[in-house]
Amino acid sequence: MTRRQVAELHLDERFNTGREVLGKHLATSQKKVSSAFNNLWADIEERREAQRKRQEEYKAAVAAGTIAPNAAGRCEYIPSAMCMVTFR
Repeated sequence: MTRRQVAELHLDERFNTGREVLGKHLATSQKKVSSAFNNLWADIEERREAQRKRQEEYKAAVAAGTIAPNAAGRCEYIPSAMCMVTFR
């Protein structure tokens, strides 16, 4: 295809427009993926902190003698009670 044909069909303009649109879509997609990853990481950190807090509360209750440790040394969290030891 000659330069004249490319100019007559405005292919260069279409190509540039398509490149701009693709760039915008890639940028938007990158932001969405980044946001999703950040939200996932924040959820993981929140759950780790909740688990750490429950374990500290359990250890404090065992040290105070209010509950006996179970075989695994863990508790099942029940919001209305400090810990509930279960034996299976």
